[in-house]
Amino acid sequence: MEYSKISRTEYTNCQAVADKILRFTSNSTNKSIYDVKAPHIINTFYSRFRPNIIVFYPSSIPKHYTDDQILRILNQQFDIHGFYMQAKKIISVDDIFTNTVAGLTWFNSPRPTLFLNITSNNFKRLTFTCLHEFAHMYQAERSQSYMEALALINADKI
Repeated sequence: MEYSKISRTEYTNCQAVADKILRFTSNSTNKSIYDVKAPHIINTFYSRFRPNIIVFYPSSIPKHYTDDQILRILNQQFDIHGFYMQAKKIISVDDIFTNTVAGLTWFNSPRPTLFLNITSNNFKRLTFTCLHEFAHMYQAERSQSYMEALALINADKI
C-alpha cells in the first residue's frame, strides 16, 4: 500500500502485519511488545535479512563531502541511533527518482538490496523508510505472491 488511501479491510490487514512484526521482534529481543522500539525492529530485521545497503541522493545537488565522508557520517548516525547496520555504497540518481522514492528494496540476489534516499537529511524519515522496507522483506519472506508483486513493482520503478 504505497502512499494511497486504503479500505478499512486493507488497513486491518496492515495492522495485523504490524502486530506480527511486533511479536516477531519481541520474541527475538526478549522484550515486551510494549517495549519494542524502532531500533529493535530494524536491528532484528537487519540481522535476519542482512541486506546490502545503498544510499542515494539527487545528482543535481553539489557535494561538499566525498562519498566516503558521507558514508562515514551516515553510518555514525546509524550507530548513534542504535542501528547496527552500515551503508556500503552511495550513488547519485536522477532528481525525479529522489523526489518520488524514499526507499526501495530490490530482491536481486540471495540478500536483498535496500536503497535509502538521504536527500532530506531527516533521520526520523530515514527510520520510517527503513521500517517500511524491512516490512516488505518480512512480507516477501512469508508470501510468494507478495514477492512476485514486489518484483513487478521493482521492475517498474527501476
